[in-house]
Amino acid sequence: MEEEKSFFKDDTNSLNFVVISDLHNNKEMFDKFMEWCKVHQEILDVCIMLGDMENYFHNRKMETRDVEEMEKRVIDRCKQISLLFKLILFIPGNHEPPMFYHASSLQISDNVFILHGSIKKICEGLIAAGVGGCIPGVSRKQKIFKGYPFNTEVDFFNFLQSSQIEKLAQYYQSSSTSSISESQLIDDAVIFLTHDGPVHSLTTFSMNEDHIDSLGSVALSKFLLHSSHSSLLNHIEILLHGHTHESVGFFGEHIVAQEIAEIEQVQYFDQKFGEYSTNIDEEGVPTEKPFLPFTANCCSLTLGYFTTFFMKKIEKRWIVEEFSEHFL
Repeated sequence: MEEEKSFFKDDTNSLNFVVISDLHNNKEMFDKFMEWCKVHQEILDVCIMLGDMENYFHNRKMETRDVEEMEKRVIDRCKQISLLFKLILFIPGNHEPPMFYHASSLQISDNVFILHGSIKKICEGLIAAGVGGCIPGVSRKQKIFKGYPFNTEVDFFNFLQSSQIEKLAQYYQSSSTSSISESQLIDDAVIFLTHDGPVHSLTTFSMNEDHIDSLGSVALSKFLLHSSHSSLLNHIEILLHGHTHESVGFFGEHIVAQEIAEIEQVQYFDQKFGEYSTNIDEEGVPTEKPFLPFTANCCSLTLGYFTTFFMKKIEKRWIVEEFSEHFL
């Protein structure tokens, strides 16, 4: 695997991250977010954008003029954010126009990087791996929205297997099994960024009045849990996603939009929020242990919610020290 140049200097030992997702072209909330950033600009390092900045619908015929306006808005907003942060990592969502899935031909700014099946070395020992889009949404075995750019879970899994992220997984796996001294072991920490989250994570459950839907991706979970990716999994410090508006939150906490806060199922989500399991019982309750130490759903900016976290390098390993919620 080719060595990628770090964005920050190798002697960097701490970074402040701001994470936004699912703006859905809400100008009021974007303006409020920008005001917050201007107030805190001195401490801002990296902005992670987890997709759905716009409201493009891939299952509808869109007028060329409307698409061009959406493309321009996303680019303009990325440029505005880039003036306040040192680095911007952008994961395209299923409501982004198609052009944002062709990162190699799109240059927004020198410090803006689109990640879709690709990686970016943030600094020595810290790597971001990102994949955008989503699978189709299903409720009670009925499709409720179209996936993009993945029509099926198989499409998503095959894409991951052919991506730079697969190469990173293979690199870690081969390094872990080779006869190298302990001092030479790779200490990279990976920030795994997706728009759609992993299936059966409590950050991808969608609450309804009479039932709960699990909207995460089986392909994403299968990829991460594959036996050949065990070393990659050990390097992941945090998985961040958006997409599922109703399940915003992290760790053991749960945040919901005010209009659905009275639903009884919320009490269940409060118990184990952020954990993952490969099996659920008849009532939809996970029955196995979490597979990641930290999974966070960072949407939805359209609801006035975003998150921040602080990472610090302790000895040779980057770790998350603080994770906070913010309301506009």
